Amino acid sequence: AMIRAINFCIANDIMKDYLLDKGKEVFNMLRMEWNIDDALEAWKEEGIEKGIEKGIEKGEIKKSEKIAIKMLGNGESFNYIQELTELPLKRIEELANLIKN
Repeated sequence: AMIRAINFCIANDIMKDYLLDKGKEVFNMLRMEWNIDDALEAWKEEGIEKGIEKGIEKGEIKKSEKIAIKMLGNGESFNYIQELTELPLKRIEELANLIKN
């Protein structure tokens, strides 16, 4: 497909001089830069990395929430819980309401 595109451009006087002079270079550059298998592998790896990061983040939040619930059960202040768990005060209030219900 790339060779046909280069030949089409030459035949239709689109960058003809440049492609006649550097056509092989252009082909090699395009072939090396865009390889569907490499692109798919890179996207897959990127997706896995993002998934792992999100999983770790969710795990840390769940752990902080469990600690906050225990601290709420022990009567600790919202501010103290927020300081230790780094959860937003609003979330600590929500957890406190869940415990009451």
